[in-house]
Amino acid sequence: MRKILAGFLIISLFLGIGFAKADYSEKFEGDYKIDESGNANVTFITTWLAPEDLINQSKEYVRNVSVENATKVMLSAELRSLKNSGINLENATLELKNYDNDQPLKKIVRGVAVGFSKYYSYDDVWEFSIDALRLFELSNLQLGSLTETIEFENYYKIELPQGVQVLEAPKSFTSEAGNSKISIETKVNGNIIEIHSYIKIAANESRENLQTIFSNITIPKITYKGIKGNEVFSEWKAIRTSRITVHDDYIELNNTEKYLSPADYLFYLRLQIMQLGVENATQMIKQNTINQYAQQGIKVRDGSVKILGLENTSNPLEIDSYWALENYTKKNDTDIYEYPYNPTLGLKGMNFEGRLTDQVNQTARVEFILPENGKFVEVPQEINKELNGNRVVLKVTQEGNKLVLESTVFLRYGTPREDFEKLMSDIPDQVVVGYSLESKKAGVCGPGIILGFALLPLLGLRKRK
Repeated sequence: MRKILAGFLIISLFLGIGFAKADYSEKFEGDYKIDESGNANVTFITTWLAPEDLINQSKEYVRNVSVENATKVMLSAELRSLKNSGINLENATLELKNYDNDQPLKKIVRGVAVGFSKYYSYDDVWEFSIDALRLFELSNLQLGSLTETIEFENYYKIELPQGVQVLEAPKSFTSEAGNSKISIETKVNGNIIEIHSYIKIAANESRENLQTIFSNITIPKITYKGIKGNEVFSEWKAIRTSRITVHDDYIELNNTEKYLSPADYLFYLRLQIMQLGVENATQMIKQNTINQYAQQGIKVRDGSVKILGLENTSNPLEIDSYWALENYTKKNDTDIYEYPYNPTLGLKGMNFEGRLTDQVNQTARVEFILPENGKFVEVPQEINKELNGNRVVLKVTQEGNKLVLESTVFLRYGTPREDFEKLMSDIPDQVVVGYSLESKKAGVCGPGIILGFALLPLLGLRKRK
């Protein structure tokens, strides 16, 4: 829990990742008063109990550099640590007590945790997390290599707005192995939730015992309902259109990718492109795409890329590309060319815990055009699945030698993981367009995989508290 920073022993009592040659012990008290907007007035009190020698050195250091300077340093470190754990603390103050007497050294932090509790219209609930087992801090330690014992006694009091109904709170439990132990005890009384947790990691504890103690342990959620709230989230919205024109020995692929939101991410992308230089950015996208094609065994005859919408931020950021490709669709054993297509646009493999903290709105349109000697022999079935406003749609339209696939994936902000899995459960990872060509030429069209959006990540999921 400690890292000795030159000249700043006081910081090591809170932030470090190594230990002096003595057991470490502290008491933590967290008080949260949550208002109807989800902000929380918080008071965090840390009392250091051991090791006594380092605490005394820290007291002396505070007196030497002045309590004002020591407080500024610790507050800056505190805000940084809280931000990394997902808490945005505003109007923060820090007070040190007992640095000038024989009582245990105390640190008191006060402030407003903005947006601490979040409202989800998805199921009309409020939700937040309390890291009662200090997992965020423990994750920074090499627990299997500790040569001293660490011990945390933690007390949390959460006061919710009047009149709300608590739906979920951390369950009481105890987990022990070897000489180590963790436990949580929870009491709910109306709109007041009290949590007492205890953590003891014994010196030289075996990795097997640590795995036993922490197996399947997560940061528990607290949910309640009874008042309405406002939602603040980003929507990841993009539209892709592709036209695939099939020839006997190659295909022409025209792509247009439009990125519509979130605005802050698009601003960042535009800034990065301008700093890199439009020509360099264009060449980088082109080369990355060529490399992806090469990995799939696709030969690029010709290609070009354009980046549009850089100057006018009211317009989408757009990437247009043209490709002449060999071996883009593969021939199977029955001389049928196959084009695999992912109806979830790659989002089925999205990994997140708890809820979606952004909204997703992705659409794609693929237009397949065969030559006169071509014929569609396999056409995907349409998909139309909806669950609580989330939906995956695949519409298929065929007119002679032209086939159009139109996909939409819309995922609501606040969608729980279990609902996401239920939505995606029976949707295939890929469907196939199959076609044949009556030609004397050898087939050299190859694995038809729509490459992912050039710039947009799968989803910009923000770390939860």
